[in-house]
Amino acid sequence: MSHQYRFIAERLGPLDWKISQEEWQHALKVLRLSVDDEIELTNGLGWISHCKITTVGKRTGSFICSSEVYIGRDDESSRAVTLVIGALKPQVIDEFLPSIIELGVDQILVFASEGSEKTRIAEKIQERWERVIQSSCKQSKRPWFPDVLWYENLCSALTAAVKQGKFQKLFFDANASNSLKDVITHQGESVLAVIGSEKGFTEAEYQELIQHEFLGVKMNGHILRAATANIAAMALLKNM
Repeated sequence: MSHQYRFIAERLGPLDWKISQEEWQHALKVLRLSVDDEIELTNGLGWISHCKITTVGKRTGSFICSSEVYIGRDDESSRAVTLVIGALKPQVIDEFLPSIIELGVDQILVFASEGSEKTRIAEKIQERWERVIQSSCKQSKRPWFPDVLWYENLCSALTAAVKQGKFQKLFFDANASNSLKDVITHQGESVLAVIGSEKGFTEAEYQELIQHEFLGVKMNGHILRAATANIAAMALLKNM
């Protein structure tokens, strides 16, 4: 079967979907799709529909959907992973956000590390992250959009995270005595993993992690850049 491009659309009802003009422009002007080409639609909330283009115009077109399926969050992955990420600047997240989404992160909690210039996230940055989420999920064909939430400090991020359910709680530390491969549990258990900013954890942040009963683990003993650490952590946590 030939490759089917996926687009973000609004699900109005059973086999009833609406594609935005922006997505139509990408389909017709960039990808040059035409009548009888098959496409996939998703709303980022678990629904996927298989459709065929029936007409095309200058800006939009029409289509008919033949089938659709709902994939629950628990069915998307055998292990749910929430990353809690420290950032001195929100723009640092831009470097690795697409990769960790494509690798399957379920939720991202970003906190302003001590010394950060910002304690609130600008609306334009939130909008940029939302575009990255949608683009990365289309690329990797994920049925669910992960949430990206911003917190003023590590304490507030941890407090919010631990209320969501039962996790194996880890934080990455190159000096830790435990190796990730030795402590990771069976595939079915969700993981809440904390990764520091470029400067690592402050003493106060380290004490917060201990107080919340997080276990320090190392990946390979090397000092990794923040972007590398986040990508490596996701690849390992999703495949161990």
